[in-house]
Amino acid sequence: MNLLNEIVTVTRTAVGSYVNGIYQQGSQSTFTTNISCQPLSLEETIQVPEADRKRENYKIYCQDELLIDDKITRSDGKVFVIKDRGNWSVFGSLSHWKCRGVLENS
Repeated sequence: MNLLNEIVTVTRTAVGSYVNGIYQQGSQSTFTTNISCQPLSLEETIQVPEADRKRENYKIYCQDELLIDDKITRSDGKVFVIKDRGNWSVFGSLSHWKCRGVLENS
């Protein structure tokens, strides 16, 4: 059974650096991966930082490692920014990451 039922595009921005005292933005890379995107439970919503609580938050399960500030673009055009993440591979035989994504501009 495959629970990762949605193909998305992940945009990752590398860390920038200073060149001759001027900040240079890091380069961007993209890749596609499969995710399962689900609404947060009431208990999970209570644990969200107050600044994000009124925004659209989703839990995202993925076999590929997602990093904080990665942007996930769904097929419907909605963009989510990864805010929290955790490696859940140690809790069983299914290797995966659980992340919290916040809808951009919500």
